[in-house]
Amino acid sequence: MKRIFLVLTLLFSSLFVRGQNSERPEAIVMPVVSLGSVSETRRQILQNTLIESISTRYRLVPQEQIEEAQEKAFKELEYEECTEDQCILMIQDFLQVENFFVLQVIGEDKDTQISLKWVGLDDKKVKNDYCENCDTKDLNLKVSGIVNELVEVIKSNQPTINKIVKSSKTKEDELRKQKEEALRKRKEEALRKQKEEELRKQKELADKRQKELNFSFRTIGSVNAIDYSLGNNFGVGVLNMNQSIELIDYPNIKEIAKVNGMYFLKFTEQCYYCDSYVWSGIITTGSINYETRQKSLYKYKVNSYLFEIGKQWFWDNNFNITLMGGLIARDYKENGKDITVVNKSDETNIKNFVEQQKSGFYPVILFGYSC
Repeated sequence: MKRIFLVLTLLFSSLFVRGQNSERPEAIVMPVVSLGSVSETRRQILQNTLIESISTRYRLVPQEQIEEAQEKAFKELEYEECTEDQCILMIQDFLQVENFFVLQVIGEDKDTQISLKWVGLDDKKVKNDYCENCDTKDLNLKVSGIVNELVEVIKSNQPTINKIVKSSKTKEDELRKQKEEALRKRKEEALRKQKEEELRKQKELADKRQKELNFSFRTIGSVNAIDYSLGNNFGVGVLNMNQSIELIDYPNIKEIAKVNGMYFLKFTEQCYYCDSYVWSGIITTGSINYETRQKSLYKYKVNSYLFEIGKQWFWDNNFNITLMGGLIARDYKENGKDITVVNKSDETNIKNFVEQQKSGFYPVILFGYSC
């Protein structure tokens, strides 16, 4: 009979402990951060005390899982993005744990300050204590004390849902969804602030370029241009084209162009030296001659009028690419002929080609550098 009573007692005790363990919330406890005259031995003793004090109220996440979550956070975040709050948020998100504790110990001569920080889903709390001429034993007592104080503050501020016993699967799922939603909102808020900071830096960089840069040189080899910024998003420039190419449709005919022109650029963004859509008007004048294989030369004076739209991509090293396309209208006027061999077929082909070139679509790509 006594043995049966003992077995039943142990069974109910085990169930009671399990129930209490399942009711305790999870917590992340980071390694103690020390600054100043704090020995490694003292830091480790305080770390052990911190873990012992928090483990009586929370179920602690294993250190190996915390280190894995830290490594993931460092991989996903750029160096400048990895602020303290952002890293804590990422670790909580990876582990799906809302309670985060970290203890900081600062020592200077015989003075020591301890600071325990807690970060939850929508709030954070800090408890500080100060000690003069304290030994490790005194600091141990203070660590236990501020853990108790901070936990009481956390409990008093937690919503009722955190006090409900997770006695059913439905309640567990509801609480888990609330945690996930709160973490998602915190992550979205952190990303929003990050984007705002990136936009602020981009604006500062654009303002700096606007003050320091004046000219842009643009080229594709046979076409060279230089433009000058007149304001935030408007500029004027001059260009020169000097090229000799064989016509694709008429391989025995070569086009020789010597053209000069003026243009303006209007960017849609309020900056001249940044990624932006752009539109441009171009006027050129010059000569375009057509040479046959028999060295016969057909000469034209040509005025061109272009309206182009496109986009500029700008890099931090001040290099840029402009890609545009639009309509062109050309005014051809004959300027004489130097015929060595009469070839009616070539002459007809040239006239047909000139007619085709009087209007149409004209693409533009230029590689540039601003200074």
